[in-house]
Amino acid sequence: SDSNVSWIQRTFKKRECLKFIPTKNDQQVGRCSCGRYFLEHSEHVQISAHNMKFLSVNKDEPWSIQKHTRPEPTDAFGVIEFEGLAHPTKAQYLRLSYDTRPDLVLKLFLRVWNLKLPRLVISIDGGIANFELQPKLKRVLKKGLFRAAKTTGAWIITNGCQQGVVKHVGDALFARSPKAKSDIVCIGFSPWGVVEGRENLIGINKLVSYHSKALATKNNATLNSNHYYFLLVDNGTSGRYGGEILLRKRFERFLLKQTNAQTAENSNIPVVCVVVEGGTNTIRMVLEHVTDNPPVPVVVCDGSGRAADLISFTHRYARDDGYVNYYSLTRMKYSNGSKLDQ
Repeated sequence: SDSNVSWIQRTFKKRECLKFIPTKNDQQVGRCSCGRYFLEHSEHVQISAHNMKFLSVNKDEPWSIQKHTRPEPTDAFGVIEFEGLAHPTKAQYLRLSYDTRPDLVLKLFLRVWNLKLPRLVISIDGGIANFELQPKLKRVLKKGLFRAAKTTGAWIITNGCQQGVVKHVGDALFARSPKAKSDIVCIGFSPWGVVEGRENLIGINKLVSYHSKALATKNNATLNSNHYYFLLVDNGTSGRYGGEILLRKRFERFLLKQTNAQTAENSNIPVVCVVVEGGTNTIRMVLEHVTDNPPVPVVVCDGSGRAADLISFTHRYARDDGYVNYYSLTRMKYSNGSKLDQ
């Protein structure tokens, strides 16, 4: 409705780079520290940068999101229509700033996108690079996730990109039947600056045709067609992953403190994190979850590789006093030779 459109435009922001500061190692091609090229900036920023070049002012000033981006009314929201599938699907989307208040995000879900509060939130985390899952583990993931999502009225939250763990989860949930999708709420918190074809998403209440099989280029990722809702989180950068993490974490913590009147106990909404594979950021995230107040339970898929295997191994061999049995560590064999910090 028109009132929803005007509310979205008043409430949600995008992030624009205010100052062209060349990267130290990329000056010859005119790339700013925000990740965009010179000509991808607004005319005002280009003129300002041109003047600064002659004045030689603040040449060594480090670029920062807080200092060198500003919020402006969002210019991208509407409906994505995924093409190239046996059963074409649609998803709501919105570009919004990384520092958006979580209560406004929840208001969008409940009042504009007409969702009901979940009875359970399953947050999926892990590798963003593509990896193979053992067939047995794939079957267990498919059965467990599908059952949890179908029987509890859950929200499943991922980074929404068609790669790594999200690709496996999408396949696990919806391989059986496209009809199953209507019962499962799958939400993608995706970094706006890496979404393949994001220029086509710019528009007010737009219907966009999006080819789900489009090949992602370097530093870009396609959106996963098994999601119904996308929050495209903008922190003013381009070509960089991770810009969505802060908002996603704040939103999940916010949901944890909500009370769901639909449940018999009128209790808080439980949040559970599921970890499949992953790197150093995954380990950091797990630590934050289990040390938070209240802590968030973490389910680790042992055998999926890298971070998940390391966490499960350490948990298995940790002594009661919290220290690891180092004799066991010497016997540790990695499931694959890939680097952890990817």
